[in-house]
Amino acid sequence: MKRLIVSLLASFLLLSACAPPQKATRFDGIVVSEIEEIQFYSGKKVLIHSEVELNTELQAELIVLKQHNDVIAFGAMYIGADGTGFGTDAGLLSIEDAKAAAQVNCEEYTGQKCTLYATVVPETSPPAPSFHLDNKFLFDDAFRERRPDEYLAVAKNRLGVASISCCNKNPEEAFNNALEKCRKHARENRRGKSTRSTSAYKKAGLLDCQVVGVYR
Repeated sequence: MKRLIVSLLASFLLLSACAPPQKATRFDGIVVSEIEEIQFYSGKKVLIHSEVELNTELQAELIVLKQHNDVIAFGAMYIGADGTGFGTDAGLLSIEDAKAAAQVNCEEYTGQKCTLYATVVPETSPPAPSFHLDNKFLFDDAFRERRPDEYLAVAKNRLGVASISCCNKNPEEAFNNALEKCRKHARENRRGKSTRSTSAYKKAGLLDCQVVGVYR
């Protein structure tokens, strides 16, 4: 029996020694990546999904939507059935989130069923997660303050509320601090907003924060 145990232990150690080194570790579904892997991209484009002709007011809103600067550049615009009311949102984690938020905005504002008019997407498909160059300054302080053995994390909710947690001792601390900052920021962001729209966002799951990257 002792010989068998020694043999199994030797086999385990041999397999461990042969295993390729891992450059990233996974924490709660998030891969801890090297900070050098953070990538920034620039350029957005508008895709039109309807033949409806917008009035002057809505054309101006579409321009504002395209120019919106945020960490992540996905956006969407919905319009009411009569072509006048509208709802937009930008800076979301994905095009699906952008469309969901814009539809909630439009239907809460107009009181009618809304249809998709336009989406805003990166000009090229960036690797995930990556961040728009317009807001690289959000990371600059964290890059300067962070020591080589410290972690930072980025959290964001589906409405585009983003928070960066810097200078943490381990990935768990970075993960939890980013989530806490995002949730606090999200509550402050909804302060003074209508109860009806907040309830609609909650029902659609748009207020929940999510960590989109942990880096060392």
